[in-house]
Amino acid sequence: MVEVFMRKAITVTLILTVLMLMAGCGSKKNIIAQGSCGEDGDNAVFVLDEDGSMVISGSGTVSKQFGQEEFAGSIVSVTFEEGIEVIGDQCLALCPALEKITVPSTVEYTGWGAFRGCPKLKDVQIAEGLGMIDAETFKDCTALENINIPKSVMSLGIYAFEGCTSLKTVTFAEGSKLRVMESYVFKNCSSLTTFTISRYVSYVGGEVFTGCSSLADVYIYLDPEKIDWDSREGTSFGSGTVIHVDPQYYNSFVEKFASYLHVASIEPIEEN
Repeated sequence: MVEVFMRKAITVTLILTVLMLMAGCGSKKNIIAQGSCGEDGDNAVFVLDEDGSMVISGSGTVSKQFGQEEFAGSIVSVTFEEGIEVIGDQCLALCPALEKITVPSTVEYTGWGAFRGCPKLKDVQIAEGLGMIDAETFKDCTALENINIPKSVMSLGIYAFEGCTSLKTVTFAEGSKLRVMESYVFKNCSSLTTFTISRYVSYVGGEVFTGCSSLADVYIYLDPEKIDWDSREGTSFGSGTVIHVDPQYYNSFVEKFASYLHVASIEPIEEN
């Protein structure tokens, strides 16, 4: 056990040394903070320079909650490098100056509230490989206007984008594997104007669009039996929302939901 611990300690030290040497090349930026940020047995480390750029490298899970650190207000951009597999719960939550994050292909999922409450976060780059965006991941990121979700993402957790009041467009990559949209995913996304639910989604939770006051058009291609809406959904849509339904499901959709969905209209999608 001692030998294993020593080997891991040496690995972390070597990674930090390399990062320090890299930081020392070229512009020679001062380092504000650095250290280990992984769970026991993982080799994740971070370096934060004076410009607010943080690089997180190594392997495994990033478990440190940077928003609770004294230097949280200095973090402007974060790059997770290849090798990181999990971005832990509240990893960068409540970082007031954070504007940009870059997530590599090796990250499998983001933990609960990973980027929650970052009011300046606007630039989110997620590579193909991420499988799940967990509950409250982007909750209250009020500057976020657009999000591109790679096709590998299969699940959007409860409240994942709640309170993203500037969010206008959500783009799913071609061939999206999204299967699950939990309840309240886009609650109070008051700038969202249009949304498409593909035929491959197998479950849609309740009140997904509650408080989306600018939502004009929702396109639904899946069987209404896979949609978990009830009478509470009556207030989820604005009175100006038009719901466009796949023609093969139009009649069953109207029969199941029309009595309590207070929307402008429910219409079959026109076939090309």
